Amino acid sequence: CGIHIHLNGARFDAKSLVRLARFNYKYEDFFYHLLGVTDRRVNRWAQKGESSFKRFIASSAAANSSLDNIMGKWYGSSSVSSARREHYHHSRYHGFNLHSLWYRGTVEYRVFNASLNPGKIEAYISLILAIGSRAINANDNTATAANIREGAEEVEFAKTTFRKMLGYGQQVDWMHPETRRRIAKVYKWLTYRLEGLREQDVA
Repeated sequence: CGIHIHLNGARFDAKSLVRLARFNYKYEDFFYHLLGVTDRRVNRWAQKGESSFKRFIASSAAANSSLDNIMGKWYGSSSVSSARREHYHHSRYHGFNLHSLWYRGTVEYRVFNASLNPGKIEAYISLILAIGSRAINANDNTATAANIREGAEEVEFAKTTFRKMLGYGQQVDWMHPETRRRIAKVYKWLTYRLEGLREQDVA
């Protein structure tokens, strides 16, 4: 069992969706470790991204792609017209689930373990809102697989990136005021998790 968080897909065009996917795949292993996703969920209900789709997202072709083309790449060999209407299509069982976008109009995150802690749930929601806001309103396409750093450097790079991306301690035009109000709590939680990582865990 886990927590599923949905972002309204109506705000995403092709470019912002590619930015969102690039950020998620760039930090995929890091996110899974950061959130402590259980092996059972990684292997079944919240799988990591398909390698072929990740390669497409990281390519220069994705930056100028259309939503229909991205959808076709997501479903791969499946018939797009039937796959997008299938509630339990196998592609839904990914931590970053775009089948939900084509099926119900939301981008779904399935990476969060179950919790009844309201502060933790609030932090999860705020984190996803901030990531979504950045993808929609930023104008960069730099979050590709080639930017990944390793070992201790990755931890420091991630802390800096999260700090900038979440707008901690600064005014960020693209961030909703309600999200900004909760960012300090989110960053405190992220820092706590990041400080607990060891070099061999993120290499």
